[in-house]
Amino acid sequence: DGAASGSEVFFPVDVSFTSCRTVAKVQVVEVVRTETGTPVRFSQESRLVTESYTVPA
Repeated sequence: DGAASGSEVFFPVDVSFTSCRTVAKVQVVEVVRTETGTPVRFSQESRLVTESYTVPA
């Protein structure tokens, strides 16, 4: 009948996930003006996002 059986029913599986932390944990410590070296107030946001992730059979 052409229907898949066994593990073929479940695979491949496409998975997506995100994380609030990067793998390397890189952070910007300070931002300064190039002309004066004066510190500039700043904020930062780090995200780890997969474009695609597939679990093969």
